[in-house]
Amino acid sequence: MCIDYTCLLSYNAQMLQARELSVKHASAHELQVSREFATTAVLSQLADLPIEEALSPNPPDLIDLASKKLTRYANNAGHIGLDLNEYIDLMVASIVGDQATIANVISKSEQRMHRDNVIESVFETSAKELYEKHMSIVKMLLKGVKKSRHQKLTILAGPYAAGKTEVFENRFNTYKDQVSIDLDKIRELLMVGYDPTSQEDIQKVRVESWMVSDLLLKTALKHKYSCIIQTSLHRKSRWIDDPSVRYAKKNGIPIEVHMLLRPVTDCLDRNMNRDRSAAIRDLMDSMHGAATLIDFVKKFGKGVRVHLIDYYPLIEREQHILPVAFRDEYLSLLSYALRRKDVFVDYYVEEDDLPVL
Repeated sequence: MCIDYTCLLSYNAQMLQARELSVKHASAHELQVSREFATTAVLSQLADLPIEEALSPNPPDLIDLASKKLTRYANNAGHIGLDLNEYIDLMVASIVGDQATIANVISKSEQRMHRDNVIESVFETSAKELYEKHMSIVKMLLKGVKKSRHQKLTILAGPYAAGKTEVFENRFNTYKDQVSIDLDKIRELLMVGYDPTSQEDIQKVRVESWMVSDLLLKTALKHKYSCIIQTSLHRKSRWIDDPSVRYAKKNGIPIEVHMLLRPVTDCLDRNMNRDRSAAIRDLMDSMHGAATLIDFVKKFGKGVRVHLIDYYPLIEREQHILPVAFRDEYLSLLSYALRRKDVFVDYYVEEDDLPVL
């Protein structure tokens, strides 16, 4: 079947424009969301109840219902130095845009985890030993992968707990002719007995895992492999000046970005539902990937094709709320996408969510 990309781009532009106007209208006309309403919204989400029911004349005991789910969150919260009351404060603060409370919760969680005291593995090994170790991992990960007839670099991007793993498993894991670059899997190979629930273990191999990821991407592209890399894309200095992306661009290797857009409150909730919970500071930092994507497109321009996968409308429809935190970055990306229809080739609004893996 022949696809009329002119019609497709026109349709996507209409969807993007409608979404942009919807968010602008909501931002301009909504009353200041009270902390009480935001708290009710968070508790109703934890209680798995529609907010209409929570606001009814005879509402159920939200605190009792929410506490049952919070009890299940206790173990994962402990892994990231988070008190359950602080988790509720963080969710409410994200809805109303209370940056002071967000910063305070992050500070307390970091103090409890003592990540700054961890000696990272890169400082315990010589440069030569590190390179040999990393190359052995790269060779292991390349073994058995078929070289693609049509080489491509795919960047699957989105905040922590946005659903990148789920999207990969549902959309990309059937391709046998691509190298999959996933930091979670790389960290398991770097450290004997690595525990993905331990922030100390994650911190210990954090920089080293980035080094292996960069080396794997560089080696794979130069040896004619297609690659798909999962990333939050928020580290601007890493992506804007990435030598592998420049190599792909210079050698005519197509670059595709699939960016997941999801509200911070939903990422926080999903983060508590998985064993490998990300530290709150890291999750909040990862939300800046939308802003970095704009700079990425400005730097590499034509030849890059961007697909936006938007969960905001789904979550907004279910929860009747659009968090203030990171809303401007989301809106800026939609506005920029409308101006760069040559690059932003697809805008897809998700109608169903994927279970947390």
